[in-house]
Amino acid sequence: MARTSFLAVLGVTAALLVPGVPAQAAPVWSPMPHPATGTVRTLVAYSTTSAFATTIESCRCEENYDIQRVWRLVGETWSHFPVPTDLLPGTITGTSGTDTWFFGPLVRPDELGSRAFHWDGQRWTEHALGIRGFRIADATTLATNDIWVSGSYNPGYDRREDQAAVGHWNGSSWTVTVLPRPTGTTTALSAIHGRTAADVWAAGDVCTPFETGNARCQAFVMRWNGTGWTRVTVPSSSPRSALPTAVVVGAGEVWFAARETDLTTRVEPDRVYAMRWHGTGWTRTYLPDGTDDGLYTNVTSLAYHSTGLLAGLTNTANEGVVRFTGQTWEAVPGPATRTPTVTDLARLPSGEVLASGRATNPFLARLSSS
Repeated sequence: MARTSFLAVLGVTAALLVPGVPAQAAPVWSPMPHPATGTVRTLVAYSTTSAFATTIESCRCEENYDIQRVWRLVGETWSHFPVPTDLLPGTITGTSGTDTWFFGPLVRPDELGSRAFHWDGQRWTEHALGIRGFRIADATTLATNDIWVSGSYNPGYDRREDQAAVGHWNGSSWTVTVLPRPTGTTTALSAIHGRTAADVWAAGDVCTPFETGNARCQAFVMRWNGTGWTRVTVPSSSPRSALPTAVVVGAGEVWFAARETDLTTRVEPDRVYAMRWHGTGWTRTYLPDGTDDGLYTNVTSLAYHSTGLLAGLTNTANEGVVRFTGQTWEAVPGPATRTPTVTDLARLPSGEVLASGRATNPFLARLSSS
């Protein structure tokens, strides 16, 4: 999940998260215009008529490489959006179509880490991150002068040196903080989301290197309280390995989703679960199983809707979106006739949720706020 729109995810009605409360009626999706080519991979939307997206498609050529493009939605039309030369933006965030940030590496042999480019509606400006080797994985925008990014820092090519890092934009400059890691481990933060300036959460993994002969990854969660970052203890998934993929902060709660993998015997299939922080501890719930073509299910994104918390899934056999009913997760019909992969969910300030992905064909759909 490498995207976050302005205040992309707000609170959700508390009753929806109380065990025993009946689930609301199944939401109904409406199709939206989709970029002309490729499948949307990253989506940041400010309204149903203003958005940016990255798409990816396979090159029908002998080399068989992937083609990545950036698109902009104005009204009902998607148009190819030129970005700075050699930029491969994987993360997008912002407050509007005239205040959008693009993060990614440049296509250069010696490039290490991400670059930060800002679009003001007329021109591009590159802003120095102040550190080489910071690979940005996700971003969240609280205000035009309050933006956070998360990822990992590594000044070289040895992945055993990966260390979780966050960056902050205060309206005039970026500051990157490399976070402490337990001895003998690698850390990374793959997802970040904030609800207020004093309540930002980031989730990723802490791993023991393969060289130890006991390689394992567990959830690694950090919280910003307005003055500093602290680690929040998460129950272990041991002996299975856990890799968090998405995080969302709501009113009085935090969710992150992860995939568990058996790295020892490879007998048990992967399982996808969600952890909910309710102020004093965590509660774990498992998402529905079901894969297509033998591929593992994964959670790409989380987003609040008036009918409950939604999760976008990849490689599902039936529905690509599930919602939390207060006790368990249930499939949400749509947003396509058959939806094996949802690549992104984006919540608009209006409360509507957009879903992108690929079924038989690429799709983009809207879920109204009521």
